[in-house]
Amino acid sequence: SHSHPFDSPDQPERVATYWGWTLAPATDEKGQLQGLVLSLLDMTETVRTEKRFETVLRTTTDGFWIVDPQGRIQDVNDSLAQMLGYSRDELLRMTVSDLEVVETPREVTQHLDKILALGHDRFESQLRRRDGTIIDSGASVSCPDIDGGLFFAFVRDITERKEAERALQEMAHDLGERVKELDCLYGISGLVETPGISLEEILQEAVELIPLAWRYPEVACARIILEGQEFTTENFAQSPWQQAADILMHGERCGAVQVGYLQERPESDDGPFLKEERNLLKAIAKRMGEITERMHAQQQVAQQHRYLQTVLDSLRHPFYVINAQDHTIEMANAAAHAGRSHGQRTCFALVHGRDQPCDMADNTCPLQEVLRTKKPVVVEHGHVDRDGRQRDMEVRGYPIADHEGNVVQMIEYALDITERKRAE
Repeated sequence: SHSHPFDSPDQPERVATYWGWTLAPATDEKGQLQGLVLSLLDMTETVRTEKRFETVLRTTTDGFWIVDPQGRIQDVNDSLAQMLGYSRDELLRMTVSDLEVVETPREVTQHLDKILALGHDRFESQLRRRDGTIIDSGASVSCPDIDGGLFFAFVRDITERKEAERALQEMAHDLGERVKELDCLYGISGLVETPGISLEEILQEAVELIPLAWRYPEVACARIILEGQEFTTENFAQSPWQQAADILMHGERCGAVQVGYLQERPESDDGPFLKEERNLLKAIAKRMGEITERMHAQQQVAQQHRYLQTVLDSLRHPFYVINAQDHTIEMANAAAHAGRSHGQRTCFALVHGRDQPCDMADNTCPLQEVLRTKKPVVVEHGHVDRDGRQRDMEVRGYPIADHEGNVVQMIEYALDITERKRAE
């Protein structure tokens, strides 16, 4: 039986057709050959389908192979040979296990049995090329119930896609690590803004935040040493896997921040630590120094304020610092508040019991005079004492200007001259 193309030279517009033919002997009852019987079968569509399939396999960029139930390679296309760096003849002497990286020979056999049972499968794996390099592959395998259980597989090189996925995963992981680091720094900065918090409380809460920003927080511990004081996480212990950064205050070392792992972890940039963690540790140490400087400065300011307030309270006459924009009292001594509510925040409410500033025509306002002249002034001004009685006061006002010369506050010192005025 043979198939052969038939052309029509006299009708070139007709395409070739393919016929399968069979010759069989025709004999009589004695077995003598009487002739030949020719049978013709139109195989045009079958041959064309086979040629189309061969063209697809030859031109596709995907690899293709046929494998028997024992994993032996029966056929491959040129794309697969080029993908793996072998010749076609070399591949036909090999098995799937010779190329497979992820699965062992036993697992390959089990996988083939599974495909045989299901009839198809799609999966990703890795194959080893002739030069030893490894590529990521995606396979689509079918096992039709023909040809004695052969496996037909299209194989695609997905190395670039997998590398992009791994790079994306690494970026996502790195982004997550950076978010943890920012959360740590943000958390430490937030502690400083907590009203009434002490430096010791800031340091203890900060040391609890630090391990959460490291790559393996479950085995991380931390310690802050500052000016002879020590603040640690509950699980802190010395270990071979530690890193530290100095805390500086006004350029001088005053302590250190330490982070460690209690168990061994894989090697990275700096022992088990990332280079970003080293940078974070330096940033935390720097922040601790800045916070300490700030807290010390605030303590000094508070101490100076208490000293100044004590000095002012020793004065027998009312003393104020008044904001020029809204008449609010920025500072006052005990004499100014004597017998009056500390809740009165403006000068006109405190000394006049009014809800509006003084009327210049009725009672010369020292603040308005200072704003007008930008010079020290002395005016006679009426105040109301705690019993509601009118008192004559000699008020001395002194301007406080900003860097542009604008009056922003006024220092006021008031002397009670009621008795002198009555004598006059």
